[in-house]
Amino acid sequence: MNKALFLDRDGTLIYDKVYLSDPGQVEVIPGASSALSRAQSMGYLLFLFTNQSGVGRNYFAMDDVHKVNKRMFELLDLPESTPAMRLAVRLDDLSSEGRIAWRVGRLRAADRLRAWLAHLALAALAPAGVPPRTRLVTRTHTLLFGAPDRPLEHLTMLAGLYVRGGSEPLPFFPETALAFVASLSKGEEAAWRAADRKWADERDNDAYLTLAFADAQPLDDRFAGYARGILLPMLAAETADA
Repeated sequence: MNKALFLDRDGTLIYDKVYLSDPGQVEVIPGASSALSRAQSMGYLLFLFTNQSGVGRNYFAMDDVHKVNKRMFELLDLPESTPAMRLAVRLDDLSSEGRIAWRVGRLRAADRLRAWLAHLALAALAPAGVPPRTRLVTRTHTLLFGAPDRPLEHLTMLAGLYVRGGSEPLPFFPETALAFVASLSKGEEAAWRAADRKWADERDNDAYLTLAFADAQPLDDRFAGYARGILLPMLAAETADA
């Protein structure tokens, strides 16, 4: 059985600074680098997690988070992507035009996410003769995904969230999150109103959500950060097929 360390970023590896977005302000906590090296020498896998509420509040973007992380890895003398897990991906329905995915039914947020994950894998693997293009066909919509920016980074982030979700309920709800980010162009207040309306339906129709968040109000800055970080790259790569 593999041994693993799950590490928060701010206050554990680097000094906690309010809404850190400037790589030049990254300061490693003394002893962090040697401790990580010793852990790796003992066979531990390293998993990094960081909750950046500044993304949810629109103080800075995910690109700024990546730049800060990159600087931290440099100061810790770690590769930017330390191997911590192996992703096994099977991609079917490939052709010289890309990949096709379908669902016999209406388009749901979960369908878009599932197609997006496979599309990121397609773009990261770049099989010969297959362009990084996915067509998602449902009864109500047809969507196209074009070449995404930094597909491997997005896959790594999503895999980390998957692992973290095995130990705690994460405030990410596909339909509610999609309603939130899709309404951001109308302003923050409109986005929160849309999320509130969709959350009631999504929670009441999912026994797991009702159980996990029965006594909580999960639509907070963490929710907004996850919604932006997970869905905005997907929407940026997505277009409707007439």
